[in-house]
Amino acid sequence: TQTFRWRSLIQTAVSQGLSNGSFVVGPHGVQPLGAMVMERQVAQAVADRLTATVPALLPIDEVEELLLAYEKDEDIELNPQQWEAVRLAAAKPFALITGGAGVGKTTVLKALYNVYDRAGISVTQLALAGRAAKRMQEATGRPASTIANFLRNGQEGSFDERSVVIVDEASMVDLVSWRKLLDFVPT
Repeated sequence: TQTFRWRSLIQTAVSQGLSNGSFVVGPHGVQPLGAMVMERQVAQAVADRLTATVPALLPIDEVEELLLAYEKDEDIELNPQQWEAVRLAAAKPFALITGGAGVGKTTVLKALYNVYDRAGISVTQLALAGRAAKRMQEATGRPASTIANFLRNGQEGSFDERSVVIVDEASMVDLVSWRKLLDFVPT
């Protein structure tokens, strides 16, 4: 068997990290202090958005009118889950649209964008990679950017309650980027 010299240093590193405060013990084991703080900040920002009481963007009958018009314009029929996804995103300050490839997430976004347009909401589309941002832009007909480019060039505080940020493949976004991104979008 191969021996790794660094393995003998693990116990010392963890012990020193715990004693100097750079590591903390939490319910899931030892964690770097910075990562724990960022995780809590992101979790709190999401919780604040999930529990916020805000008025719906539009009355539900107007949302449903827009959905019917979208179906007619696109010559498609949204399934009940797609209708519910649009209704939810129109009523709440935080929503996740999930599903595997080909289930109609982009179709939901395009229908939702009609609601946002009617309500006077500005949309910012973000993706991890340039190729994904380009696909997002082509699929929706709206500008899209990489998260890194947005964070580099965006202005903190430039969003208000009339703005939404759509993040493609949100589960793949790293903790540091989420923390920075949430600084841009008000609770």
